[in-house]
Amino acid sequence: MQGDQNNQIIGEIQTPQSVAINAVQQAGMPYGAQPVQPIMQQNIMYIQMPKFRHPTRTISSVLALVGILVYILSIVFVIDSESEALFNIGYGTCCMFFNAAFVCEIVYYYNMIQHNQSYGQGIGWAITNIILAVFLILAGTLGALSIFFGI
Repeated sequence: MQGDQNNQIIGEIQTPQSVAINAVQQAGMPYGAQPVQPIMQQNIMYIQMPKFRHPTRTISSVLALVGILVYILSIVFVIDSESEALFNIGYGTCCMFFNAAFVCEIVYYYNMIQHNQSYGQGIGWAITNIILAVFLILAGTLGALSIFFGI
C-alpha cells in the first residue's frame, strides 16, 4: 500500500498549460492557437449641445420693430399734414433703426461662430448672414444719407 501512497500526492495543485490568446498560427501547425478578438461593448452617451442664445438677437428684434413703427407713424403723420420733411425724417430714422438692428445681428452671428467652432458645428450660414447684414447696413446708410442730405 505504500507504493500506492507514493504515486498519489495529496494537496498539490496542478496548473494547466498556458495558451497564448493572440498568438499567430504557424504554417505547419494545424491545431495551433487561433487569434481571439475580445468582444467589447461600447457605451455610447449622446450629449446635447447647448442651444446658442445671445441677448443681441432680442435687441435687434426690438430695434427692427421700432423702426417699422417709426416708418408707419411717419406715413400716418404725412397723410394728416402732407409734409414731405416729416416723411423724410421718419424714413431716415427707420433706416437708422434697421442699421442698428443689423449691427446687433452681426454681433449675434459673430458670437454664434465662436460657439459653433467650440462645439464642432458648421459656420457657413453665420458667415453668410454677416456678409448679408454688412450689405444691408451699407444700403440703409446710403438710403438715410440720401434722405437727410439730398444725395
